[in-house]
This record gives sequence, C-alpha cells and structure tokens, in this order.
Amino acid sequence: MDLRSILNYFAFICFMKLNTLCIPNFIDRNHPWFDHNHGPLRELFNFTSYLCDVSRSIPYSLERDPLPDDLFNHIQIGWDDGWDSVEEIIQCEAAMQGAKSFKIELPEVPPPPILDQVGDMLGNMTGLETLQWALESGSDQYFEERFLDRGLVLPSVKTLDLTRSGLFLLGMCPNVSELEGRDIKGLLEEPIPFAPAVTRSAFEASWSGSMVRNLVSSLPSIQGLGLLGRMATAKSYGDDLDFVDETEEGNDNWDYTGSGLEEALQPARSLANLTHLELPWAMNLDVGFSGGPGCGNVYFGPDGLKYERLMMRDGLKAIRRAASLTLEILPSLKGLRIGDTDVTIMRHDNGTLGLSFPWTSRIDEYILEEVPDRDW
Repeated sequence: MDLRSILNYFAFICFMKLNTLCIPNFIDRNHPWFDHNHGPLRELFNFTSYLCDVSRSIPYSLERDPLPDDLFNHIQIGWDDGWDSVEEIIQCEAAMQGAKSFKIELPEVPPPPILDQVGDMLGNMTGLETLQWALESGSDQYFEERFLDRGLVLPSVKTLDLTRSGLFLLGMCPNVSELEGRDIKGLLEEPIPFAPAVTRSAFEASWSGSMVRNLVSSLPSIQGLGLLGRMATAKSYGDDLDFVDETEEGNDNWDYTGSGLEEALQPARSLANLTHLELPWAMNLDVGFSGGPGCGNVYFGPDGLKYERLMMRDGLKAIRRAASLTLEILPSLKGLRIGDTDVTIMRHDNGTLGLSFPWTSRIDEYILEEVPDRDW
C-alpha cells in the first residue's frame, strides 16, 4: 500500500469514527474553507486525494464552494510534525504547485534520505516566494552539502527568513530582496555571503559595530535596514541607570554619549542607497535610558502615577536623543522608526534637517493621553 492510500485510509477512519476532518499537518487547518464545508468534505472517502490532486473533479456538494486558490499558499513543517511531513508534501501535487511561503522548524538533524527529499521538495516549489528556515545550526553543513551536490537554485524566493541557521541559502536564492531573522546563534559574528540583490534586511540581535559591518558589507544595495533587538552595550534597569529626574521637565542631561548606538550605526554610512532605518526601543539603544522597573509597586498611588509620567518623559527624550544621533551619522535617511515611534525627518530650504515626533509641541498633553489619571 503506497503513502497516498495510507493517508486516504487514515482520513476515512477520522471521518467515520471521530466525526472530524483529518487535515494534513502541513496545511493551514484554520482556513475558513474547512469550516464552511465540513459536511460535504466528510462525505469524501478520498479526502486527501481531493485536496492534493490538481486534476481533481469537483464533487456536486462542493460546486458552489470549490477548493480555494490560497489553501496551499503557506506550507509548514513544525515541531509536532516530524520529517514524515516532507514526503507527504512531495506526494501532494497541489501543495507543491501552490506553495508561496514555506516554513520548516524542527529541532533535530534529519536522517540522510530526508536531506535529499527536502532538496527535491524545495526545488519543485516553483512558485515559492518566502522561505522561513528555523532549523538548528548543527544541521547546516549537512543540508548545504546535499543542496550543493544537486545544484539547488531557488530563483523564485524573494524573502529569506532565518532563525538559528541557514545563511548558506543566500547563495542558492539569487533573487532574494528581503533578508530577515533572529541572530540567536551568532550568525552575524562572521561575514555573510555576498547578496547584491537584497534591498531590505531586518535582524533581531545584540548589535555591535563588527556585526553591523559583517551584515552591510555583503548587502551593498540595501535600502531598508532593521537593527532590531538591542545594542550590545545597552544597560538594563539597575545597571547604574536606575534614576529618574524628580522635576516636571524630566531628565534631559544624561552623562551618556550613546556610544553603543553610534558604534553600530557607523558601518551603515557605507550604504549609498540606505533610505529607511528601524531601531529597537530607546531603552535598548545605549542612550542613557534603561526603561525603568518593569513591574513592582513603584507605579501605584499618586506618587506612582507621577513616577510613571516622568519615566515616559525620559523615554520620549531618549527617542529624540537617539533620533538626533542617528541623523547626524546617516543624514540621507528618509524614514526612521524607533520602537513603535515613526520619526518624521524634515529637510528645510536652507539645507538643514529637522525632526518631528507624535508629541512635538504637545509633550504634556501626549503624556497625559498615554498615562491618564486612574482610580486605583
């Protein structure tokens, strides 16, 4: 009995015994089409074949609501699925043809036959646009060797999302324009593969100047850059920064240079096409603001409310400080975002630059809106 027959039999048992749909794990089970057609789908003995066969005939019960075009847009293999899902996907012709986004996230290194199957699967997803690679870094050498041996090229992939590993895929995705990920395994401690087609990169990391240099030196065409996470030198609350100014004006005289932010931004000056930059929250930028205590009773009562507003004032001024430093280093920027704050960059007729924020000329009103009076 082949795999397709086994899957159909398993689906039939689910229909008859469990009164539920045994939807393959790699499909989005929350797609509304399954709920809308639960009854008619239960009547199909060859449910999996109906989903996966691109030459399927539409049953009368589903003529008014046939298989949606986007059902296979996102395919994934997660921690609960195991490597058996790879063969299931290969057997599903509709998934192979319809996949626009594919995510693979498993903890262990696969057995050798799976390495080839993953290569076959990716190579035949001709419409794949987004590849999310979240395997452990220890598996990289095995996949890279097998993929190189078979000459794997993924020309349709435009977005590469990396977590833990996968930088070797850059060389196999010649048309990638967006590079994203979380540097939780030190991916950026070494120079990355040269990728001249990438125009946007957004990584979450603990940034040092050398890491930014490793990133931007290989991305000469970058237009949008996200240095998310934190500066490596940023202090946390309690690291000699647990102060708050007790005046209504807030603290605007930090004895701090923002050296960590400056160190991280300097390498980006080499990017001739850079127009947009995204940075983490001000408390993660090493500009003298730690964010204050995240919990506790310091915010309770009248004094706590005053304390919270003063902390917010310090935070807003930290954003202004970070934005000013950023524009000094990268004066050609057109867009800047710090945390969830969009900074407006103004270019005056005399050639000078200006900054505007959501609270410009109304900081007191803004703080009251964000931290209103409370009854407790």
